[in-house]
Amino acid sequence: QRRVHGLRAIPPTVGDMFRLLKLDLSDNKIEHPLPALTRMTRLRTLLLQRNHIPGPIPTTIGTDVPNLHTLDLSHNALVSTLPASLARLNQTYLLHLNHNRLHGTIPDALQEMTLFQRLRLHLQFNELTGIIPSFMANIREVYLNGNNWTCPVPLYNSIYDAQFIVCHAYPQVAPTPGKLSFERQRSQRWQ
Repeated sequence: QRRVHGLRAIPPTVGDMFRLLKLDLSDNKIEHPLPALTRMTRLRTLLLQRNHIPGPIPTTIGTDVPNLHTLDLSHNALVSTLPASLARLNQTYLLHLNHNRLHGTIPDALQEMTLFQRLRLHLQFNELTGIIPSFMANIREVYLNGNNWTCPVPLYNSIYDAQFIVCHAYPQVAPTPGKLSFERQRSQRWQ
């Protein structure tokens, strides 16, 4: 394993590395949008956290790298909605998209992920809005705090194995009862 430091862009030829299983370019200074990853069909782990990657999450990510187990794009400058194509990541069980500027609602298509009940989904500290879909109660671990959710939170009726729940209004948000943050983690017990 070699670590690359100080990288400002992902080389466009990285998409040609079709035998690559893990790509870790975290903690660099990448300031350019994600390139096409169309030939990286064997890639299992993509770690790009703590960079300055701008632009949208590619809408083709679910078809470009269908065998990903881990996708970490947290702590970047991504600005987009959550693409429904994320549902095509059928092998993914760790999806970290927190600390970006993602907006819009959570697409219903996410519940179609094969490993949905094993998924660890981190969406905290974005600009997501709307009502939290009830299917989110079936995810193993979900962090949704620091967004602009609308009440009511439908998860309250369906949580049966929660380890902790935090739901509160942020003072920097207009003090209306409809603005809240929500955080929930399923129990880590093995059964």
